[in-house]
Amino acid sequence: YWANKQKYDLIAEFHLDAAGSSASGGHVIISSAFNADSIDKGIQDVIKNNLGQIRGITKRNDLLNANVSAEINMNYRLTELGFITNTSDMNWIKKNSDKYSKLIAGAIHG
Repeated sequence: YWANKQKYDLIAEFHLDAAGSSASGGHVIISSAFNADSIDKGIQDVIKNNLGQIRGITKRNDLLNANVSAEINMNYRLTELGFITNTSDMNWIKKNSDKYSKLIAGAIHG
């Protein structure tokens, strides 16, 4: 609710995922109340074309931040950048963090 008062254009939350060591890649999660927009698709493309994707853009209705953002009609996405439990993902992210960050920023900003 605080974010809505700040009059931000969008909310982008970034995480590193965790699972078994063979899980690899990233993806974008959005509220099930909305369809993916150009920002969601752009970030997903960056992930897919660089680190690799574990799945496509995923709609969820069981995440607090996504649900609140939908309730207040804020443009929101949670981005899983890769798996902290996968050595290859983490090595790639560490080696390419500047490139990855710039490409994601470009997907957000246009």
